[in-house]
Amino acid sequence: MPFQVHFIHQTEIIMADQFGANGRTILHDPGDIKVTGADRQNVQAYKISAGLSNQEVVLGSFPQSSTLLVFLADQAVDLQFGDSGFASGVLFQAKTGILSGLFVTTFANDTTIKVMTFGGSNVSIQANLPLP
Repeated sequence: MPFQVHFIHQTEIIMADQFGANGRTILHDPGDIKVTGADRQNVQAYKISAGLSNQEVVLGSFPQSSTLLVFLADQAVDLQFGDSGFASGVLFQAKTGILSGLFVTTFANDTTIKVMTFGGSNVSIQANLPLP
């Protein structure tokens, strides 16, 4: 049965000043991604060893269609997205598109990662980025 995923991202900058010892918000910028028509999901948490190079992370069974991937780590890692890109020093990553693979390189510490993927054969992905 198809389902919907609503991923909300919020950026808030708090700066201390002479009027507020605990700081005050100087920027509040929400944004979101909505996935509709998804019929597959895969949510996994792993503890992976230090010093790994291009360790494949199994994303689950997804057809060649749009997918939302959300990646979280407790230590910075390098990510390789199949043939579609590289990111270094990642703690948090959200990515949409057709995903062909995810490979993780760890550094000096064991790392806990959480990988969430949502997609399917008839998915629609819509982003909402309100302007300030």
